[in-house]
Amino acid sequence: MEKMQEAGCAVVAIGVESGNDDILRKMKKGYTTAQVREAARIIKASGLTFSAQFLIGMPFESEAQIWDTVRLAEELEPVSVMLSVATPLPGTELFQMAQEMGYFQDGLSWEQITTKNDGVIFSQRYPRPEVARIIQEVQRAFDALQERMLPVKNETRLSYERLYKDKVSPAYGLL
Repeated sequence: MEKMQEAGCAVVAIGVESGNDDILRKMKKGYTTAQVREAARIIKASGLTFSAQFLIGMPFESEAQIWDTVRLAEELEPVSVMLSVATPLPGTELFQMAQEMGYFQDGLSWEQITTKNDGVIFSQRYPRPEVARIIQEVQRAFDALQERMLPVKNETRLSYERLYKDKVSPAYGLL
């Protein structure tokens, strides 16, 4: 972390993805929620800004597991947080899995496969209105976290401006 700060790094963003160890294992992430907690602790203790990205909507994920993700995001309190819905892009293992599970029997629709999709590969145990409800409720929880962290985010922005003006710009002959 020290070397990153010396190089001018101000933010470390990590792809947490899920707050559930079983989902992380099924996603083949190679880390646990305990390791995520430790990484967040180290980043914050170093004085760098901690940012995190999360993902919901895997075809094997239950609503309870999705709420584990919300709880972990709230616990970690990243200054910046991003929520995405799983997107099975062609050529990926997730796309292959979705095809094998019969998600695209009627053909591929690019309106369904976007980076801001509507949960096209959510577990088939949930009817479409339930999928929409889950996504909306989870998004509201993430929005509330963003709102709660806004004062910290604003102060962080000001400190970046000071860093840029006082240290980074002169070091690179930009001022």
